[in-house]
Parts: sequence; structure tokens; C-alpha cells
Amino acid sequence: MAGRNIFIGDVHGCLVELQRLLDQVGLADGDQCFFVGDLINRGPDSLGVLRLFRDLGAVSVLGNHEAFLLKKNFFENPSQSVAWGSLETLAKASELSTLGEMVRTFPLLIQLNDLILVHAALPPSAWDNDPQQLEAWNGKLFDPHNETWETSFLLSARYCNPRGERPTNDDPPPGPPFRPWDDFYRGKHQVLFGHWARRGLVKKPKILGLDTGCVYGGKLSAWIQEEDRIAQVPAKKPYWPLP
Repeated sequence: MAGRNIFIGDVHGCLVELQRLLDQVGLADGDQCFFVGDLINRGPDSLGVLRLFRDLGAVSVLGNHEAFLLKKNFFENPSQSVAWGSLETLAKASELSTLGEMVRTFPLLIQLNDLILVHAALPPSAWDNDPQQLEAWNGKLFDPHNETWETSFLLSARYCNPRGERPTNDDPPPGPPFRPWDDFYRGKHQVLFGHWARRGLVKKPKILGLDTGCVYGGKLSAWIQEEDRIAQVPAKKPYWPLP
């Protein structure tokens, strides 16, 4: 029996909930787990989540929380940057540097045939699925010393206007001409993303948002591609106030 592709929303260090979710979907040999980024920070066990991710042989795009830590050189010198969430246990881990090497391999975008995986938003240059643009972004790694506006869009965009210009703030909602970035998407590939806990589960043609705010007391969500099924488990408790 062929394995399944299981796509999982923002975990943010919620190890217990991740284990429960994998139990619920009945993770089996041959299944492949994909994550939308933000595996770590804010929740109680970032170290445990990265260890489980490694042991699963899972795949993830880079989230803005991982990108922040790479910019701060956290995995090489955590004493200078443990100031953004519950990362003390991870900072003291004997394998911190090795885990950092793993995180640095998380690309900004992954294309799997007719499916695209990003953390926050597909950049405007790829809204029409231009093959050259997708090829340029597919598997591209984050450069912490050269974060372009398109890189920032991939990692943190929510609202924008039809030209891809973003508002100064996302909360409260900025209003016209700004709308959720996916309102302007016109491609044929399905796009999966996370990052937008306030918005919750987004399921519409060609668009699937999987951040359902587990670390804030919501749920942890997964989509099983072959079954077109959403699985969810509730958070044990809120671990962090919703920003």
C-alpha cells in the first residue's frame, strides 16, 4: 500500500499535540509528513518537536520563527539571542548545532507536482504559476544576510493589494485595497500555507491554510492529501497569548 502525504500546520513547540495528531491520523510506514514551518518557539517543547521531526524524516519549509533565529545566530550562540519565547531547553541541547544545520536546509518554497508549500504566502511573481518563477523559488534556501521583500512575503505576508504591496499592520484588518494575499492568487496549483492563526483554517479552491493556533489554545491541524481529509486535535492549554 502506497504511503500518504500528511501536511501539518504551525506546531510552535507543541509536542504533545503533535504526537496526538500523528496518532489520530494513524501515521504508518511509508507516510511522509510535511510541515508549513514554525515548528518551534512559544510552545513548551521546541527541542522535542525538532527531535521528532528529525526522527520522522519529515520535510518542512522555513517559517518566520526559524528565520528569526537564523538571523540571530541562535544555533551557534544561543546565549546572545534567547529572548523570544520558550527556547531555554533547546538552547541547552547538546545537539543544538546539528539541529541548526537541519533547520538551515528548510527551503522557502517546495513544489510537489501540482502542490505548492509555503509558510505564509506565495510571492506575487508566482501568483500565476509561471514555471520559471516556480523553478527559481523551488527549494531555495533562506539567506539571513540578504532578506529581500519577496523572501519577507514568503515568510510573513498576510494582507496585500493587487500589486503585492503590504499594509503597515495586519491587525486590525487594514481594509481596502488590502485583502488576504490568496484573494489575488490565479494559479492552477494548490497552495498550502500556515502563519495566520487569527484566520484559522482556510479551505477553498486551490488554497489551504493550516495554522489553527494550537500554541494560542486553538487546534493543531493536518491535511491528508490522498483522503482530502482534515484532522485536528485541541491544544492542551494556551501556551502563549495570541499576538
